[in-house]
Amino acid sequence: MPFAHLGLIQLRLLAIVCIVGPLSQEEIVEYVRDAWRVSVRDGIKALTDYGLIDKTGTTYDVAAGVPNAHRDLVRSVWSHFEGTDVRYPILRSMTQKPDAFNRAADGAPRVFGTDVRLRNLMALAKYGPLRLLDLRRIVGTDTARVEGRDNAPFGRAGLVRTFGEGQDRAAVLDRHSRPSPRYCGCSLPSKRAYPVPDYTPSTRAPKPPKKGPWQGDRHNICGSAIPTAVLTSLRVIDWTFEALCTKLATGYGRVVVKNAMKRLEDDGILQGDRPRKPGFNVRVVTIADDFPARQELLDLLKACAKAWPQIGKSVEVQMRALHPRTKAHLQKRGLV
Repeated sequence: MPFAHLGLIQLRLLAIVCIVGPLSQEEIVEYVRDAWRVSVRDGIKALTDYGLIDKTGTTYDVAAGVPNAHRDLVRSVWSHFEGTDVRYPILRSMTQKPDAFNRAADGAPRVFGTDVRLRNLMALAKYGPLRLLDLRRIVGTDTARVEGRDNAPFGRAGLVRTFGEGQDRAAVLDRHSRPSPRYCGCSLPSKRAYPVPDYTPSTRAPKPPKKGPWQGDRHNICGSAIPTAVLTSLRVIDWTFEALCTKLATGYGRVVVKNAMKRLEDDGILQGDRPRKPGFNVRVVTIADDFPARQELLDLLKACAKAWPQIGKSVEVQMRALHPRTKAHLQKRGLV
């Protein structure tokens, strides 16, 4: 009777069913989030085709014809490998599965645009270079795709680079990035408020190769263009407001910018000096006092302003171009 010659994923799936009992496909996926979803689906199909597991309704269980001795052998082999070989991760994922553009249940702020990007950067900031298999286990996601401009789980800012092949595919914070990854401490509010799970890889990640000049996109340091424009303007004059951000976020309408700023406030990254309401009265926003990584974020934005002086120049140009009525209002309030 076939055992594990189909591959490692099949052995894991068979062990899960033998140890845990009847499970739906989605429940099985929850046990192996570090594996590709399509690999789990194909593995279940292979085990079913070989007669090792059966589907009853919506659940899978060990096939009735499989001898008890075979089940005991699977459990024994699994107990030997579990926790001692990186290819045989423990059954349960280490953390809750992260969200994408939605805010996670624990309320972690999407300071880099998406929740999964924040978790990836948090893990890399804490542990250094990680194989993608280990990174998926720590973060709790079933995918950690290769970096690209259109598909960027680590962001298009060039803070992370990937290297290696196959099982040794790994990621690391890019020490050549601008700003330096030491300012990615703002991805560690998490260290206090949203802890990264403790984890010890059984094998070390491959050594990162030497890297040339940084190739990131400064307009996407904070996930995308609008939040980056909003937050970087804050470090130039220590505060900002909607009309200024609309001018700085070139190519985006006022409503889009307003919604982006609202999302930053809802996430607890920004705070306003008064409630939102109609009327001419500039609503000043700043970094929220209770944002868990307030100082780290300010350091990151300061590093951005130093690395790219054009950020400060753009803010100065747009401030000079404000309507005279707005300038007078700001002067009256002592803001300029």
